[in-house]
Amino acid sequence: MKTGLEGKGVLVTGASGGIGSACARAFAAEGARVLLHYHHGRERAEAVAAELGGAAVAGADLTDEAQVVELFTRAREALGQVDVCAAVAGVWPADDEPVWRLPLERWEATMRANLTATFLTARGFLGEVKRTGHGSLVLVGSPRAASARPGTPTTRRRNPRSRSDCCSASRTRSCGSRRARASTPSRRAGRTRR
Repeated sequence: MKTGLEGKGVLVTGASGGIGSACARAFAAEGARVLLHYHHGRERAEAVAAELGGAAVAGADLTDEAQVVELFTRAREALGQVDVCAAVAGVWPADDEPVWRLPLERWEATMRANLTATFLTARGFLGEVKRTGHGSLVLVGSPRAASARPGTPTTRRRNPRSRSDCCSASRTRSCGSRRARASTPSRRAGRTRR
């Protein structure tokens, strides 16, 4: 099955983690040129890059606007252009804490590391789409966000696969509803949304 990824430039955020590295491997297996992003896991990202035959690696704090801009500049330099961005980076606090005891600082840090980082990544990639006129943005999240059950502090331990399903499925069904096509305003003209 041809996926159309042969020779495409792909930025994978969070590629030093298990899910991000699996995504990077999947894109590389389809013939894409991959840049692996890391925040704290440089050694792990470099090991995956070596495994992929010397893929490009770049570090950035995705909650910092200037660093995200620099990440896309480096990705463009390394890949020629960024055709696909897989926004995989995210965190889950180590300790489960009931919401009624959750400190505001932890809430804000978690939202910044997950939502703000995703927003800045998407905004950076959409700048690339404006420049090239095309691109695919893949936002990876946990299915547990849609199927959490009352009374359980977390389902993380019950379903260790969670977000990884999207990457393994991406080659055959483009992550289902988790895949978003980015297009320029001129391409959207005349289309209605359902």
